[in-house]
Amino acid sequence: KLREMVGVECLPAEYGGPATNVLDTNLIFNHLSQSADYLEQLQQYKKR
Repeated sequence: KLREMVGVECLPAEYGGPATNVLDTNLIFNHLSQSADYLEQLQQYKKR
């Protein structure tokens, strides 16, 4: 489970984390945008 992988203190409030944790979708979007090239390479990866 995600809760066990990242720890409850890192979860957004709506997923059982501390009330001060806010799920910031802009932060997630920016991270994915910056990593888009790398993520696409991972998807295209073929084991040799």
